[in-house]
Amino acid sequence: MAVYLLGVGGDVYLSDSNWSQYMMDNQTLTRSVREVIDGFICNPDNAMEIGESRSVDITTHMDMENGEGIVGYQYLHGTSATVGDFHITGTITRLSDGRYGCDLSFTWNDEIDVNTEYPSDIAKNAIANLISNNRCEDYNIHISWDDYSEIDYNDPVEATGWLRSPVQNFPD
Repeated sequence: MAVYLLGVGGDVYLSDSNWSQYMMDNQTLTRSVREVIDGFICNPDNAMEIGESRSVDITTHMDMENGEGIVGYQYLHGTSATVGDFHITGTITRLSDGRYGCDLSFTWNDEIDVNTEYPSDIAKNAIANLISNNRCEDYNIHISWDDYSEIDYNDPVEATGWLRSPVQNFPD
């Protein structure tokens, strides 16, 4: 919010542990990312023998909760393709039958701007410009974090890391 009010504009890059945890605490995002990773692992084109790895380089759209409040997740409601969307890179290794190690990096790329489809955004922007003496300026935000998760389709209790909770079990 301060970046917007101060009229900094441009690109803002965040990758500290507080932002990492904040993003990983969002259950909507967690479920959506896990679905993408499950889809990658279960794709026959990515079949792996035990001990084998596959590089991951996925760009896709992601959404979080939307709403009218002045809440961080609602500001970040959806990624923007024009500034990079949601990007996943890294390596997935098949550790054993049904168990995969996922050493991945994630970047949420979004434009922080007024959505003129919502009257409340227009009103909030008017207040923000009043407070900031008309210095408000749209900007792009890039939030990055890393995670190592072990996904276990046979015994989800044994899984670890951010992506440990299954969306659904897939056969190996």
